[in-house]
Amino acid sequence: KIESSKHKTMVEWTVHKFGGTSVGSAKSMGECLNIIKPICSKDANGKHQRVAVVVSAMGGKPKVTDLLLDLVHAAAADRVDEIELKTNSILEKHKICVSDVLAKSPSVAESILCIIEKDLKDIRVL
Repeated sequence: KIESSKHKTMVEWTVHKFGGTSVGSAKSMGECLNIIKPICSKDANGKHQRVAVVVSAMGGKPKVTDLLLDLVHAAAADRVDEIELKTNSILEKHKICVSDVLAKSPSVAESILCIIEKDLKDIRVL
């Protein structure tokens, strides 16, 4: 429970953290959604429950964390070709997953991919 300073009331939250293998593919992410969706429904009083979902880097092969670490080392050594290769690998992994998970919401998928592309572009120019 978290105390709200504005109203001095206790607010109950449910927090779920997913990472690695559990977010390593579209199928795995779908399973995470199946866990979260019922929790996001209204409670007995007709109020939506407060739910926070924390997601870390995608697992699978290759792991995004490993790609990011490799990217940092490549950037430190000014290996431009490797930087491009690693950022493209990260982007492709996310494109596949986001497109699959959000197949019924292509505009949402496109918005998310634009953010990922922008973030990776920012990393490329560091």
